[in-house]
Amino acid sequence: MEKQVVDVYVEQKVKYAENDHSDCWEHSCQGHALSLSTYQKIIYQDQLGKKVEVKWQPPESASIKQVKVVQGQQTLIFSLHHPTITRYQSEYGILVFDIITQRIEYEESSVGKVLEISYQMRMNNQPLGDYFFHLKIS
Repeated sequence: MEKQVVDVYVEQKVKYAENDHSDCWEHSCQGHALSLSTYQKIIYQDQLGKKVEVKWQPPESASIKQVKVVQGQQTLIFSLHHPTITRYQSEYGILVFDIITQRIEYEESSVGKVLEISYQMRMNNQPLGDYFFHLKIS
């Protein structure tokens, strides 16, 4: 398959819940979709103008097993096979988070693609919160 680059409209939604507190961030913008036989990637900018790349392998069956999200110097890898680790540079130094991916769902239709990821972030084996990442590409 030849590399295909297409202009797309991206809608991103991130929901966060911890105990009795929850929050939701939503963002819509223009972006680019790249498709190869080995991977698919969506590139867009977040609310602050930082480049975001979301990359996954085309599903061999009905499901995707791993998704990589790169935003600035932050990389999050979501894997259904095992927990992953990410490092975040804070003003206090480097913080290490574990990512426990609970669900990755991907759907293609005539109107676009939808990628959803449910996961939990932990630090020092303590839950920080439950997250839901929703990306709609049309």
